[in-house]
Amino acid sequence: MLRSLLILLCLCTYVPPGKAFPACEPIPLPPDEDSVAELVAKIKGRADSSDVEWIDELAERGTAESLAGLIEVFNSMQSIYMRRAVMRGLTRYDEDPELAHQALEKLRDVATALAVRHVRRMAVDAIASCRNNGRHYLRTIVDSTASTEVREWSMEHLAGSPSSADFEWYRSLYRKPEPDKKARSKRGKKEGDPPRPKTPPRIRELAFGVVASGLEPDELLRAMRDSNRDIRVLALRELDSRDGDVVVEVAERFYGRAGERPRDRVLAAELLVHHKGAEMATRFAKDGRRKDTPRALAQGLAGVLSEIDDLKVEKLILKQLGKGKGQALLFTYWSAARLQNPKVDKALERGLKNKDPEVVMEVARLLGERGDEAALPALEKRLAKVETPALFTALALAIGELRKGDPEWRARLEKMTRDSYREVRNGALWALAAGKQKEVVPVLVEALAHDDWSTRLTAAEGLATIGTRECVGALCLQVAKESGRLSVEMGSMLFELTGKPYGENGRAWAGWWEKEGADFRPISASELRKARREEEKRKFRRTTISEFLGIEIESHSVVIVVDISGSMDYPTEGSVVGEKGPPRIKFAKEEILKALDSIDRNSLFNILAFSDRVIPWANEMKSLDGDTLEQAKQYVRDLRVGGGTNLYGAIRRAFEEPKMDTLFLVSDGEPSLGDVTDPGTIRDHVARWNAELGVRIHSIAIGEQLDVLRWIAKDAGGQYIELR
Repeated sequence: MLRSLLILLCLCTYVPPGKAFPACEPIPLPPDEDSVAELVAKIKGRADSSDVEWIDELAERGTAESLAGLIEVFNSMQSIYMRRAVMRGLTRYDEDPELAHQALEKLRDVATALAVRHVRRMAVDAIASCRNNGRHYLRTIVDSTASTEVREWSMEHLAGSPSSADFEWYRSLYRKPEPDKKARSKRGKKEGDPPRPKTPPRIRELAFGVVASGLEPDELLRAMRDSNRDIRVLALRELDSRDGDVVVEVAERFYGRAGERPRDRVLAAELLVHHKGAEMATRFAKDGRRKDTPRALAQGLAGVLSEIDDLKVEKLILKQLGKGKGQALLFTYWSAARLQNPKVDKALERGLKNKDPEVVMEVARLLGERGDEAALPALEKRLAKVETPALFTALALAIGELRKGDPEWRARLEKMTRDSYREVRNGALWALAAGKQKEVVPVLVEALAHDDWSTRLTAAEGLATIGTRECVGALCLQVAKESGRLSVEMGSMLFELTGKPYGENGRAWAGWWEKEGADFRPISASELRKARREEEKRKFRRTTISEFLGIEIESHSVVIVVDISGSMDYPTEGSVVGEKGPPRIKFAKEEILKALDSIDRNSLFNILAFSDRVIPWANEMKSLDGDTLEQAKQYVRDLRVGGGTNLYGAIRRAFEEPKMDTLFLVSDGEPSLGDVTDPGTIRDHVARWNAELGVRIHSIAIGEQLDVLRWIAKDAGGQYIELR
């Protein structure tokens, strides 16, 4: 049978000598499959409303024509979601040796030239996913004059999975500090020379992290003198992994340099203890009590001391316990906090009588953490003589830690939820919700009707923590009564509890609850993962996003605090050697003006410029409708630089805005003026002000790496961005 079929096939395909092969009719495409041109036209016609499957279908064609079509449709898209779908399609051409470069060049163009920050990041990630050609194109971005941020994203991918073949390239990046002005002027620049990109500090740091283990000891010692702090820390760690004798000498110098960051000096202290043992305790105990020791360093040294398992060190800690004033006194408490010794408990109880409220608040926190129920009478006595809402909250939280589940204490907390001070109200609501008891739900629901936004937010977070059917129902009915950040936050809480995609649409939540609330059941983990994927699609389908420096503005009650100290007149770093960017203040002004144009017109808004003092645009937050928008813009245009950096005063003034729920901080230098200039103390105070309020704080450091801004954003659940 098989032989007969083969003979028949040969006869059918036989062409006599001298005869042309018969013309073949083209095989028609299936009737439901469009040509590339038709598919491109269909996608462009629907643009951001197109089905993602059409993009996938176009990419699957795998031809030069379909690649050109993908590039064409990308340029017609506005939403992040559809642009990402097209970029995902472009990555499929990485396997094609003839078309890969055209596809990746488009991705590189998107990463380096598009205005939307989210899309630029996605383009870098898409390039990194290309196994054949991705590394090459990431390197070209790092070596380009693209924005510092995009180059750093690319370098993070490369450093995350380094190739040994690129060792010398990494090494060359690390060893490329910028030439000084004298060297540049002596060498000069020839006409027609291509611009040379600067090597940003973060890229040098990442490159050094890759090559450090392959460097000789003398090069590591040179790195300890590098201008980049992070490189010095990496070199110190690498030296520690090799030679104990050398690292002791280096760590001694490193610890002793006052200009080093507190966290890095703490690292050096840890290494010294590791290699020299308890003999370092006396020195660290003395340094920790010094008045000029930065708070973050004092806290770190206290932690180092508390980790030393030695009877002599314990005696030293107990000997100094309770002595001194202010931070020196706090250092003795921090050092002893982990010791299970009755002397510590008694010393802390005595600390409750201190006249400094900051000392009392810290002592109360430590007593709560230690679980010392014997301290309850002293805490209760101090609570009866409280002077400030913040102190009341600290004491109440400590008592709550020690009296969990106590009905009498719960009754007192319920009474506190109606207090006139919002810190007290919110602290009591948090303490009630922490126990996750159904009995407190009515109290939390009642607080949803409070006039103060922070109290409503705290109550909503408490209900979401408990998560019963009654909690979900109350939140569904509340969303419609809110706007801005509160409606977004409550919609997000409900999404995590239900998986429903109604966002901040209060009517939709109320309607869904009316129809399905009776049958509500908690969502499973697998259902929630699926819902999150769908929610991401919905979010990225938007074609307009209100942003400030790439951070999305979800709130309708925003304050921007902007530094106008003298250093803000310094130029930003250009991307090319020998060139400078615009002044920092000019850059900040341009970004604020963009944000003003994009923010919702019903939003409440204020701008606080600061140097030696705070200069508000308005005495209180205003709506941006009508003439106020132009007034705000003119205020920004008229800002002039000069003076020092009173960061503490500016943030404190911002917290006087009772309706503010989102704060943006823009600064370029360490605090130099004001009631408090120590970064660690500023951090602690801001965290205390915000503990029961829940203001979301985003920080932008321009030109410098600022730990205090990073700390504040982290503590407040915000984003921290460095722009150079």
